[in-house]
Amino acid sequence: MHQKLHTDNNPYMCKVCGKSYSSTYSLKEHEKLHSGLTPYKCEVCGKVYAQRSGLKMHEGVHKETPHKCSICGKMFGLPNCLKVHMLIHYGKKPHKCETCGMSFRLSGNLRRHRRVHTGEKPYSCEVCGKRFGQPSNVKAHMQIHTGMKPYTCQKCGKS
Repeated sequence: MHQKLHTDNNPYMCKVCGKSYSSTYSLKEHEKLHSGLTPYKCEVCGKVYAQRSGLKMHEGVHKETPHKCSICGKMFGLPNCLKVHMLIHYGKKPHKCETCGMSFRLSGNLRRHRRVHTGEKPYSCEVCGKRFGQPSNVKAHMQIHTGMKPYTCQKCGKS
């Protein structure tokens, strides 16, 4: 199974975005990103994630933080988090859009940005099927179905 990761011959393909995976488990974990659901919750701070790997990465912020930024002193639990953080100080944005030239620090931000050009809307409402480019937009849209009005005027109380 591990060796399949090093080949382009991954037989399990996402029907939404075309990414391929070596196992059905990996594909199912990936597909959670398209659903807008966030079933993995941090027991310390309550932050939620679509994938178990996102939660695991996040949990490092609550542990000892042995990786310290030499410029601002901010601490990180994982060396890769420090590496990404350093891009801010150096002003580097290594992920460039082939269509418009816009650059991003994180590859995930570039992936989201590409949807501006492609019109891709991989996230859908489970109630009505309306499609969205961002999971946060699905979450906001769901208020139409639930009737939830989370914003209240401080002066008159209207929501």
